[in-house]
Amino acid sequence: SSRAESRLQRGLNKYLSKIKGRPKVSSPPRVPLSSTFFSGLFSFVGIFAVSFIAHHGDAGSLVIASFGASAVLIYDSIDSPLAQPRNVVGGQVISALVGVSTFKLFM
Repeated sequence: SSRAESRLQRGLNKYLSKIKGRPKVSSPPRVPLSSTFFSGLFSFVGIFAVSFIAHHGDAGSLVIASFGASAVLIYDSIDSPLAQPRNVVGGQVISALVGVSTFKLFM
């Protein structure tokens, strides 16, 4: 329908105007440098701790990717709904259950 095409065209134009940097489209506010620094520091420490623990156990590389993504969410995107504790812990628990269940089912 033409209405859907019109919405798609407006969305595409808005997206492209952000890329081009037109003045009528404002960028989100800058994050303070201290927030970026501590986000990177704590992400590094968290991922290092998980990798250190995983190195002394089994399946080290499988754990790091999941916790790395969670660390970025927790430390960098604090206001995001996905970075709230119940979502992070629940996501880790559900993914662990799926992983263990799949392993037990096929091995």
